Amino acid sequence: MKTFFTSDHHFGHKSILQHQAETRPFENTHEMNVVYTDIWNKTIDQDDVVYHLGDLCLGSLYNAKNYISRLNGVIKLIPGNHDRWIRDFSKREEDILSASGHPLEILHNLYEVKIDGIMTVLCHYPMRSWRASYHGTWHLYGHVHRNLEPWGMSMDVGVDGAQGIPYSEEQIITYMHERKKQLEAMEVIKPEWHTSLESPS
Repeated sequence: MKTFFTSDHHFGHKSILQHQAETRPFENTHEMNVVYTDIWNKTIDQDDVVYHLGDLCLGSLYNAKNYISRLNGVIKLIPGNHDRWIRDFSKREEDILSASGHPLEILHNLYEVKIDGIMTVLCHYPMRSWRASYHGTWHLYGHVHRNLEPWGMSMDVGVDGAQGIPYSEEQIITYMHERKKQLEAMEVIKPEWHTSLESPS
């Protein structure tokens, strides 16, 4: 079992093709949906965990269930501003199942996990400061469709910067260690910064 991070698929969102024409050269939303679903399922195995940082899809709860039912893995969703269907989902009792049969998990808007032993804040929106950010913790975000430079030890995990491919945990670790070296070289951060969950906030 592996862990992946991604964001901003916008399944079923017609206008995203205009806003992101450079990174989404699709004729229509059906083509985008098919391509992104195929990429997802070629990357994600049945029991892999996928943290999706919001704007998974547009439309009704019925549409959301349809999109999610075609995607592999254990999907953990941090809501984005376009995931309005979640309000209807919260009123219902039945699960939304992935193609692997795992129930969709809706997480808090701010959610913390450990990656490589380092506390990492997950949020749909990019932040300039997060818990213990000045002590070396990490932050993953979406929303901006690669149109914003990263701040500190943060990374945009949206599909527009990754040709639709979810980022593996190993890719996140590699990026963050390179990012730390860059910031140290620019003297933006100090090498002695702590990088544990227990770091003071």
